[in-house]
Amino acid sequence: MASRYCELTEGHTVNMTQEQEEQAKILRALAKMGVAYTVTVIHCPSCEILTRLMVGTLGSAEWLEGASIQDAMPDMPATLRETLISGLCFRCQEEIFSSPEDETAAILNDPETMEAIREAQAE
Repeated sequence: MASRYCELTEGHTVNMTQEQEEQAKILRALAKMGVAYTVTVIHCPSCEILTRLMVGTLGSAEWLEGASIQDAMPDMPATLRETLISGLCFRCQEEIFSSPEDETAAILNDPETMEAIREAQAE
């Protein structure tokens, strides 16, 4: 697939495929026509579930053109931005990115688990 480089205002370049360039043009045209959002369907590479996201047309265009996703879509929650970047669904993100502290907090907040721990300590 052919690619071209586009200069960004920050002075660095980004390698942009022709497909991304065309998608950005379409998104900018839709935004000019008053279409604020498009629906994007993403296939999770881990569990193969499909996720549908409603994404702002201008933010999508800016991201495809090389802006960081945080700058292009500042109001979008981090988990949704991660889905756009990696394709990972919410469940797979939880499994991959959860920390031992998260798991400990989940155990401590589960009444049944805490009761079982208390019973085991009492024995």
